[in-house]
This record gives sequence, C-alpha cells and structure tokens, in this order.
Amino acid sequence: MTYTLTRLASGSYGVDLDGSIIASLVHEPGRGRALSKWYVELLEATPRIKRPTPFSDQTYTFSSFEEAADWLGVKEVASGE
Repeated sequence: MTYTLTRLASGSYGVDLDGSIIASLVHEPGRGRALSKWYVELLEATPRIKRPTPFSDQTYTFSSFEEAADWLGVKEVASGE
C-alpha cells in the first residue's frame, strides 16, 4: 500500500491512502526533559481484520517524524495547499 502525507499545519499531517485521509500523523512537543513524540492514529475505529497494512492497532507512537514516515513507507510529503 502506498501512503502520502499531506501537511495540514505545523506538526500535523493527513495520511492519505488511495485519495482518502485514513489517519493522522501528529507531533507532540516534549516538555522539559521529556522527548517529543509523533503519533499515527487511524481516524475511524476499524476492526483489526479490516485495517490497512501496517496498522494492526489504532494508534502508534514514534520518536521522530522520519521513523513514522518510514513505518508508513512514505517517500514524499505533499503540500496541503
């Protein structure tokens, strides 16, 4: 499956699959010494068997944008404009 990320705002992306946004990729800045996190979350509660690859859970946490994009197999980011 090929995903495209569309930048919606600073630190916020739509995860597009075949022309439909199916998930979000959102940055949560770190507080104090805590590290920042990136979250990928399906927008709709979907039975596990019907979730697109690589989603086996509804939400995933990553330590960087690059790690999240790599997990999704994203090669490029589209402008939301």
